Amino acid sequence: MASPLPASLEERIWTSDDETLPSLEREGVRLVQTDPGSAYYHFLLSHTYLRMFANDQQDVESLRAASELATQSLELAPDEEFGYVAMAEVLEALGQNNKAMAILREGLSRTTGWRLKFSMARLTADRSNAQDTIKALTAAMEFDGSLRRIIAPYLVIVTESQFSSPSMVLSAMEEWASQFPASGFEEAIAAWQSERGHYAEAHEIYLDLHKGSTDRKELLFSDSVICYRKLGKTKEGIAGLLALRNRLRSDPQFLSTSNKKFPSMIDAHLGAAYLRKGNFQAAHNAFVTAIAMAGDRTTMIEFLFNEYRAERAEKHLISLLQEISEIGPGQSIVHAYMAEAFSDRLGKQEAAVDAYRRAIILEPTRSEYHNGLGLVLYRQSDLSGALIEFSRATEIDPGDASARYNEACALALLGRKDEALYSLGMAVQLEPRLSEQARVDKDFGSISKLIGFQEIIAAEATDESEGTTASRD
Repeated sequence: MASPLPASLEERIWTSDDETLPSLEREGVRLVQTDPGSAYYHFLLSHTYLRMFANDQQDVESLRAASELATQSLELAPDEEFGYVAMAEVLEALGQNNKAMAILREGLSRTTGWRLKFSMARLTADRSNAQDTIKALTAAMEFDGSLRRIIAPYLVIVTESQFSSPSMVLSAMEEWASQFPASGFEEAIAAWQSERGHYAEAHEIYLDLHKGSTDRKELLFSDSVICYRKLGKTKEGIAGLLALRNRLRSDPQFLSTSNKKFPSMIDAHLGAAYLRKGNFQAAHNAFVTAIAMAGDRTTMIEFLFNEYRAERAEKHLISLLQEISEIGPGQSIVHAYMAEAFSDRLGKQEAAVDAYRRAIILEPTRSEYHNGLGLVLYRQSDLSGALIEFSRATEIDPGDASARYNEACALALLGRKDEALYSLGMAVQLEPRLSEQARVDKDFGSISKLIGFQEIIAAEATDESEGTTASRD
């Protein structure tokens, strides 16, 4: 039986992002091929395939492979914990929790180990009280050789569910951080403090953690973002992000163990930090790099658009959008954002019309593009043209409350009162809070005294969640 040396792989299988699963699978396959008699290696590869199945429930081949590997692990070493844990994980994935707990109990009757304790605590968490689960997880932590960074997040989650007092949660996590050094509780405390808005406290914890390791890229990234976004320490934030970027570019091993999104995220936040410093050229360059590397261009473009708008730097935004519209897929959203920037802040309505029309040519079935074009035409007092676009948006997406509301405005201004009342009624039905906006909207001056209008605006808003409303500023 091979000694379970590659603990770092086991930890990464539990904690890595889904995008790294193919490389983890390759590592696991190599280990099994190197030592086909290792129950531990079969267990590791089985767990990897279960993560792949969890990421894609249609991937039945991964589930089948995990089941076969779990069976082999148990057959290879029936007096060790690996096969029992692997089989329990497969049964858990199949929704057979009672059978999974039974196989774990069988394992505990023959051997012991932190993985058995940890798995039993996870599977019984819903049936046990929080204190019992905490005791079981703590017992797993206390085993020699336990991978505490795998267990710690579960302890944190259960603790947060047990205590209503933030001070009690923090006290428990601090106690475990002292009892189990370098187990991940410090990071959990920093993240918890950050979520509560205690950014200075989180920053201090991150500083202490940096002193002990130069390879904790996620920690440096989180701290750098806190510095420039929350603490006004933009210079420190930029320095941390640059250090990460330089390390990724110069160290292939450092890059290979990173989330594929990580490099583009670093450049995106570098761009945002440079914006706060007013260094527009550096921001431009960082964002171009981020877009080139991004797997999800739409999300990245939305991020940079919001960052430029927050800094009221639309002129620089237009320059960036014009450049990235010429490279890669997803150009339609680039033109749409360009149109919005032209119209809302720069007042260049003709340029906005052209940009929206380019977006519509590329993706003619996006209702928000037609709605946006309609708003620009409205600002140009082209009510007939605006109505055409609003109506087209509602045809594409009958559930677009904003477009339906705008259609009602255009109809009212054109004197088509009955049609305006119908469209407004439809809009309010889709989004009840629009009745409040309609109550004070001057566009409905021609119909505001009608009984039908009064009935519509009297409708109570029953949906308290944020909705999409029209904007014609």
